[in-house]
Amino acid sequence: SLDQRRPSLKVKLDKYAESPGIEGLVSLTFNNNKQDTTLMSQFIGYDLFRAVGVPAPRSALAHVRVNGDNLGVYSHVESLRRPFVADRFGDSDGTLYEGTVIDFYDKWDGGFERKFGPKKAGRARLQALIAALELEDDEQAEAAIWKVVDQEAFYRFWAMEGLLSFWDGYSGNRNNFFLYHNPGTDKLHFIPWGADVLFETYSKLGVDPASPR
Repeated sequence: SLDQRRPSLKVKLDKYAESPGIEGLVSLTFNNNKQDTTLMSQFIGYDLFRAVGVPAPRSALAHVRVNGDNLGVYSHVESLRRPFVADRFGDSDGTLYEGTVIDFYDKWDGGFERKFGPKKAGRARLQALIAALELEDDEQAEAAIWKVVDQEAFYRFWAMEGLLSFWDGYSGNRNNFFLYHNPGTDKLHFIPWGADVLFETYSKLGVDPASPR
């Protein structure tokens, strides 16, 4: 979340020169935990996602200093880039999208931010899911959806967002998620992100106080 004194940080180790990175990782993400005073939500939450088989980033705590200034404790979250995808899915030949306050509505496919991968193939899968959700017959819609989305993987993702009361995730706010088109199965997989608002009884959105349904 935005903060002038303690901004969240992205560090690119290969920004100005080639770098082997840290065990191949050249992009580091440090979350300022502005919405999580416990400093525990992401560390515990992502671990629980991974425990049930949902591809989720690893995380740890980091004491951050910038130019001598002590910024305090941050969450060091594994960046969702090619190394992450290759580790979780076996390769990184597919297309990765980030979803920020967006859903699968007609002509909204352009609102998904493509991080890497084939543009045409990835966009075709997004459009196929949108078309499936537009079908009026429930049985036809359901069959069409699972031709595009990995059914078991989605149920695991959806159930965990609800159980963890992730009110700012996809199921609670259509926000904070990644979507990967796995070329091996030709299906879409949801990946959690921004999990710093878990384990809360009520949503803070001000629209529906209920937790993710």
